[in-house]
Amino acid sequence: MHLTIPIAPSSNKMWRYGKNGVFKTRECKDYQKHIGLLAKVEARKQGWTMTEGEKIVIYYTYYWPDNRNRDTGNQKKVINDGLESVLYDNDRWVLERDMDFKIDRGNPRIELKIVKYATNSD
Repeated sequence: MHLTIPIAPSSNKMWRYGKNGVFKTRECKDYQKHIGLLAKVEARKQGWTMTEGEKIVIYYTYYWPDNRNRDTGNQKKVINDGLESVLYDNDRWVLERDMDFKIDRGNPRIELKIVKYATNSD
């Protein structure tokens, strides 16, 4: 399955620290809801059925708006959480692969290729 999503907000806008731990901001929750809806539409179009207890691989290609340093780890955490219960039952089954990053000032985005993990039975 292929999915194109917007770049997530910076980690400074995603998390708040309180006396009882770390919390997602409204901006983070809205982003996750948005990519979940995009994924649901694409899953229907592309015939993807939600996996349960099955490994999947997500290949990430980033198209940044500029040349600033960015942390792909923060992006993946928020994305994986946002796609949970839409494409897979739990993000513990996701194997992440950063494939490339490029600059696209006119259309910054993240392109995902999502496949079921094939194991060899040797």
